[in-house]
Amino acid sequence: MALRVAINGYGRIGRNLLRAYFENGADPALEFVAINDLGKPEALAHLTRYDSTHGRFAGKVALEGSMLTITPASCGWSSCGQGRRPLPEAAGDEPPSLKALAGSLLEAVAESAGGMAPESVPASAVGRAPQRQLTDAAAGAAHSIRLFSEPAPEKLPWAELGIDLVLECTGHFRARHDAARHLAAGARKVIIGAAPFDEVDAMLVYGVNHESLRAEHRILSSVSCTTNALVPLVKLLDEAFGVESGMMTEIHAVTSDQVLLDHTHRDIRRGRAAGNNIIPTTSSSIGALRHVLPKVGANIEGYSLRVPTQNVAAIDFTFVGRQPLSVAAINAVFAREAAGASRHILAYCDEQLVSSDFNHSPYSLIFDATETRVAGRQAKVLAWYDNEWGYANRLLDLCHYMAARA
Repeated sequence: MALRVAINGYGRIGRNLLRAYFENGADPALEFVAINDLGKPEALAHLTRYDSTHGRFAGKVALEGSMLTITPASCGWSSCGQGRRPLPEAAGDEPPSLKALAGSLLEAVAESAGGMAPESVPASAVGRAPQRQLTDAAAGAAHSIRLFSEPAPEKLPWAELGIDLVLECTGHFRARHDAARHLAAGARKVIIGAAPFDEVDAMLVYGVNHESLRAEHRILSSVSCTTNALVPLVKLLDEAFGVESGMMTEIHAVTSDQVLLDHTHRDIRRGRAAGNNIIPTTSSSIGALRHVLPKVGANIEGYSLRVPTQNVAAIDFTFVGRQPLSVAAINAVFAREAAGASRHILAYCDEQLVSSDFNHSPYSLIFDATETRVAGRQAKVLAWYDNEWGYANRLLDLCHYMAARA
């Protein structure tokens, strides 16, 4: 049977998650049954069809009373003909271009060790992978989703609808007792689509620790977009070189909790006009990193800079290594991982690109090999990520993982 899923909060993450479901093939192992949002149904349907950041949805979207009916196009993409993340390959089957890239970089490491300049690095892929087609059953099939507008989660008909999993995407119910209101309504489990305010049963970063999920875990967190980029970045660096200490700067596009003009806000700086300021603020990723990787995370600090762009973020991470460092050696680690074990969540880039080039990238992070720097025992690296689309894909991955274990 399919895992029956409800979305609570149909904002940026909720809508991107549903679109990612269709763009990734509308897997029948998942069934999106309901959406709860306080917006008018007509507005929810319109925002499903049209998106200023990710383009127009390729399929058909209809509103029939309280039912949102989505019929995906045969290609399944918001812009048919554009490639996205590849289908998972069989074990040991790596993309040829990245195999060659990893090999070239490893040769460069050896040459660098002998006093020779590293070879130029071949061009990389930034996430433009072959299309994933919809299954025959999903292509052209209408998917009907019930719409609700209930502010109190415990009053939602999750028991009546047989909801297995609620994706809590409002940003408001991040405390354990608030998320548990979905369980009181009859849902079996809930994933908070953000860093939680307090303790949860499991804090999961897909591709790093998602296999720690246990049947008894009911209130989960998929933490934040930045955490999903930072944790694998730090983990790979620590495994390869030993991270003695580190400082992170999160460079993040504006989010919907910011304001167009100066206004009161719980964060006095985030209350300033988003369009004409670079705004320092906190990053929940640091606390989440310390939870997922407690040993190395204890020696890492950082903060966020909100910048006036629409989408895509970056992590500037500076660290002190315990092992000898070189640009070639650091880049080789990420080239190898992008070709191998981490290829589902990590991409590698050696082109001189800018943030908009990574819009709609499904990866947790894209390592930018052009910006690696080393000074003695200290190194600086840069990783990009689509803070909406990449995160929505990881949340969807968690749903698939749970469906496979149901």
